[in-house]
Amino acid sequence: MIASISGAAVAGGMELALWCDLRVMEADAYFGVFCRRFGVPLIDGGTVRLPRLIGMCLCNRVVPSGEALPAALALAQQLAAFPQSTLLADRASAYTQWDLDLPHALHQEWQRGKACIAEGRVGMGNFSQIGL
Repeated sequence: MIASISGAAVAGGMELALWCDLRVMEADAYFGVFCRRFGVPLIDGGTVRLPRLIGMCLCNRVVPSGEALPAALALAQQLAAFPQSTLLADRASAYTQWDLDLPHALHQEWQRGKACIAEGRVGMGNFSQIGL
């Protein structure tokens, strides 16, 4: 299965691309987990497949010299403003999936994600009103 990625591959679109064996991206295409802003959990394998493809140590920002600390603090403030139960459930899923085979890892992601569905429903309503 080969994914063709043009523009934004976010949330479920990213998870579908991760499901594929290969990915072909246009130069201006990008991945993202914008659903985190609204408390919508990743439940289609994102917390399992993404770490298994790239690992847990991906650089999230590149900034000019001397700006790492302010950028890290700004990122921490942004993350603290997001709905926390979903953020923490996705983080826990990503860290605990390593010793599980794929079916069990995907199941534990679903279990953690469905516990956050109520928070996600509120977020989906907010998203539909304001968009990205």
